[in-house]
Amino acid sequence: MAQPVEVLIADDDPVSQQLLKRTLEAWGYAVATADDGDIALRMLQAPGGPALAIVDWEMPWLDGTELCSRLKARADTRHIYVIMLTSKAASPDIVTAMEAGADDYVEKPFRPEELRVRLRAGERIVEMQAGLRRKASHDELTGILNRRMVLELLGREHHRAIRDQRPLAVAMLDLDFFKQVNDRFGHLVGDAVLREAAKRITTSIRVCDLAGRYGGEEFLIVMPRCDDETSLRVADRVRAAIAATPMGSGNQPVAITASIGVTATVAPETTTPDALIANADAALYRAKASGRNRVDSIPTYPQKEAGA
Repeated sequence: MAQPVEVLIADDDPVSQQLLKRTLEAWGYAVATADDGDIALRMLQAPGGPALAIVDWEMPWLDGTELCSRLKARADTRHIYVIMLTSKAASPDIVTAMEAGADDYVEKPFRPEELRVRLRAGERIVEMQAGLRRKASHDELTGILNRRMVLELLGREHHRAIRDQRPLAVAMLDLDFFKQVNDRFGHLVGDAVLREAAKRITTSIRVCDLAGRYGGEEFLIVMPRCDDETSLRVADRVRAAIAATPMGSGNQPVAITASIGVTATVAPETTTPDALIANADAALYRAKASGRNRVDSIPTYPQKEAGA
């Protein structure tokens, strides 16, 4: 059963707030409330916060237009659809609200059916924006992170590891002899194998780890707070999951294995994401040269300063 869509109502008038809340709950929405613009801003910017908001123009601390301006000013904030609730119905006021970043407006006192239509329009736009964001960050075939996003997140984890003085590990995985799968069984079976491999990778790594399709049959795994020993255990668990049972679809199961190269650093400030990937890649080629279906590692040691 689908979760109800959450809407934030930001209104300092308790009577108006409760009337809106009861109306939206009767339509099946989950409702959160805020009594002023400052609280509303924090709720909307929180991870997993509401993506739909009905905001009163006149509120303490931050009014509706200032709230919209601050929401739209942050490029990294997901799209939040804001309906301005106002008694100011003159054209210049409407223009002011829209220029501040409001997506729509409803006059006070609101007409329920008009508000319902505008909320539904907002839902469609939020869903469309979420779909576009997912397409931009996830691999279309396997559903896991794409190359651009997994590299971006590796960069973020590298900065976090430096800040927290924690180890960081990276693994590069390659499906063994994958070209033969496409040549023998066709690309539809090959695609099914890639999807199943991605599923087994994501269910074998830790909750805090990240996995993305690096290209073709190669996958990149980012393991925060992971030293040499732990990263090898995680990588071997992934290797075993890939080889456990045949993959594919229909009457053409395909037995497949993976080779994995791992590197870890306990001094992230002395290296770079590119250097970690290069070492993981070198370890991968060593694993393949040693017979495949195995994990090999090349630790990333602190780089010596020139002249040391």
